[in-house]
Amino acid sequence: MAAPVKSCYNTSVGEFLFEDDPVFSGKEHEAFLKCCEPLSVMRVCVNAAASDSLVTELAAFARKQYNYKVYGDEDVQENNKGAGRYPIRMLITILILKEHLHLSFPETAERALYDLRFRFALGIEAIHKPVPGMSTIKHFSGMVTAFNKHKTEELGKKYSICNEMIANLAESTIKYFDKHNYTATVRLDSTLVGSNISSQSRVEIVTSVLQSYIGKLQYEEICKLSIFGTDDWDLIQKVFKIGGQRITYEIEGAGKAVMPWLGFCFDSIVKDVEAKTVKETPEYLILERVFYEQFAPDKDGVLSPKPGKDISPDSLQNQNDPDASFRKKYATPVRGESVNIAEIVGKHETVTDENGNKVKIQKAPHVITSVDVRTATADDTEFLDPSADAAIKIANACGHEVDTIEGDGGYSGIDQRKNMEDKGLTLVTTELKGKEAAFIYSLQEDGTVLVTDRSNTDITYTAVPVNTRDGSRKWKFTTTDENGKEKTHTITERNLEIQKIRELQKDIPAETKKLRNNVEASVRELKRGTYNGKVRYCGIIRILFSMSAKAVGIQTRRIFNFCKRYRIDLSELCQNWK
Repeated sequence: MAAPVKSCYNTSVGEFLFEDDPVFSGKEHEAFLKCCEPLSVMRVCVNAAASDSLVTELAAFARKQYNYKVYGDEDVQENNKGAGRYPIRMLITILILKEHLHLSFPETAERALYDLRFRFALGIEAIHKPVPGMSTIKHFSGMVTAFNKHKTEELGKKYSICNEMIANLAESTIKYFDKHNYTATVRLDSTLVGSNISSQSRVEIVTSVLQSYIGKLQYEEICKLSIFGTDDWDLIQKVFKIGGQRITYEIEGAGKAVMPWLGFCFDSIVKDVEAKTVKETPEYLILERVFYEQFAPDKDGVLSPKPGKDISPDSLQNQNDPDASFRKKYATPVRGESVNIAEIVGKHETVTDENGNKVKIQKAPHVITSVDVRTATADDTEFLDPSADAAIKIANACGHEVDTIEGDGGYSGIDQRKNMEDKGLTLVTTELKGKEAAFIYSLQEDGTVLVTDRSNTDITYTAVPVNTRDGSRKWKFTTTDENGKEKTHTITERNLEIQKIRELQKDIPAETKKLRNNVEASVRELKRGTYNGKVRYCGIIRILFSMSAKAVGIQTRRIFNFCKRYRIDLSELCQNWK
């Protein structure tokens, strides 16, 4: 009687895959390896990108902060109990696959258990070997978040382990595919992502923050509040029990105006808090922030809620994500963050095939150099310097040079162009911010400025120089409208510079402007798997890790697709990748 054949159900393709213990044999083995080719590239790239210093620092942090020894660089088993330690690189790969494939924690654990291609990426092809369970994956994810926050505080800037891996992977990619196959151009683009928070009204924001703060106080501290034991305190207790939209009805039913009464409660608590230890708690800091964002004395000195127009877009949107801000782009409101991606461009060349047709061939895959996350209200120009610095650092490490930064009109600006010129870079944008001026300026030899009406070029004016206290150059001219009313206009040196840049902008070839559009494919991939534009996480640090992990997945898939398209031997790539 023949021995039974072991099988495993592959949930990703909906069919059974068989193994002849311990691995497949024959055609089944070849088919299995072919299915695993993309993941073999990911395994090699991630293992190389996760440097020894990063792994060692992460393991040391886990032992120090958590006294937790389940993570190590060797798959060992202590006292024959449990599955032993899982390599840190394996666990990092799981988190990258989770983000790249848009999986939840239960789905990730299920894939690791049943999907043989997933197991291949983790380096545990044999079905009898244990894999990390959901609790291990969730714990490691939380530990990585804590490590990212720790490094952010230590370095004074946002940090993600995957951003460090992006830099290592970019450097390895440029070296492997030859620096001469890359242009000296870096492309930038940004997008908005919604944080995983609910949309709250002003009343809901204020009451939730108040409830969270009072809920953290000890009974002795509550007794010291001036409103404790009053009718207002009884109403606060009722409000906390009700929650939701009924808060307004309950407060109004007590004969009080909703926001003014909440402002009174906030004011009383802020004045009562004297202990420094209480002031340093996150709950109090958020309460104090909301108080000054939502309330202010009116002209009579009475504390009142601010008008809606005076509420800043950077005000707290939900206490679960203090970093989120509000922004409306293309008529779509977003409560979350802004994500920026930068990449170095691979060269293209046009060749003639055997049929005489011209074909454009890519000589190397594009390389993602950095991912940055800021509040939704952040201007694109804020991403320019860190993105350029990251690209220059990677290029210099490979003996390569960067001389051009390409982006859309959001990255444009005179100050930004000067800053890039100081770094030896040329900033090329598809458009410029703001509307075109109503007049055309031309500086004359005699020091005056010839002004031409853009709508009617037959109408001209002469702007004469004026004296200024700060020594800057300015000119003034006067126009008369159809009603005979005169209006004086002032021209500054900045106006002349902006016009000069706009003229240069028109001379940029259309093909050059189109190159920037290619980076939008990477942006779309970053947002793939989001629900209504929302990611699964709250907070800049968590969202930065998610986006940078996706970028690592995008880069490894990009390398695989390039190799398959141009028939590059994957086995050779996996052996020689460093």
